[in-house]
Amino acid sequence: MTTEQDTVNIWNTYGTHQITRGRQLPELERWDWGIPETGPDINALVLQRSLV
Repeated sequence: MTTEQDTVNIWNTYGTHQITRGRQLPELERWDWGIPETGPDINALVLQRSLV
């Protein structure tokens, strides 16, 4: 296997584990990059969509 294949397998295993746990994630009202005043946030995507 390659590093890329290993990474895909690890993430798939992790995702499957999280799904089988049945944990419900909260709905996000706003995307936050974690550091104030950085990143384009979700509004950039909304603006981009309206321009298309």
